[in-house]
Amino acid sequence: IGEESFFEKNAKFNFLDENYYWTIDPIDGTKNYINSNENFCSMISLIFKKNPIASFIYFPIDQDMIFAFRNFGTHHYDFKKNYQTKLLLNDKFKSFGTGGTKGIPEPYRFEILKNLNSKLKTSYIGSAGVETKHFVKNKFNFIIHGRVTPWDHSPLSLIIKEAGGTVLMMRDQSEFNLLSNGPILASSSKICWDKIRDLLLPVNSKYRLH
Repeated sequence: IGEESFFEKNAKFNFLDENYYWTIDPIDGTKNYINSNENFCSMISLIFKKNPIASFIYFPIDQDMIFAFRNFGTHHYDFKKNYQTKLLLNDKFKSFGTGGTKGIPEPYRFEILKNLNSKLKTSYIGSAGVETKHFVKNKFNFIIHGRVTPWDHSPLSLIIKEAGGTVLMMRDQSEFNLLSNGPILASSSKICWDKIRDLLLPVNSKYRLH
């Protein structure tokens, strides 16, 4: 399941069953890559029963990789030093994150974006994989994306969760899988996730389902 072969052709995912699949994003952060910005990477995930069980994000400029296997944690590998470390998130609450709201229908997007800009601090990167790397290295406390895709959010979800974080669909708190749609929110713990969600999507919001 690759971005070029599915997303650009508006392909549907109703063929998916409980078997194994690969999701592949050869260049995540394409605009950055075209503009000679270093914030790009390559991402691959192995899927079973519509959920990621192994994920790899490679950063050719830095010559390193972050990866995770389900129930075996998240790791960083430095190819230059031939050195591997396990990554764990700091669950202290911080109001600094990254991502975007594109894909959320109006007027809900306007309200979420207003809350995002007034109540939290954000830095735009333009690559889900690079955002994931910064996140599991504790540079950010949350990531919000207005819509999900299998090739972006299979690696993001597994790698962050295996580092100790919480990744849930923002409207109803459901777990991400290949058929998920709508906005997704990641944070360093469930407590932090709830705080950020309440700031962005208050309890009285009609866009909030649960």
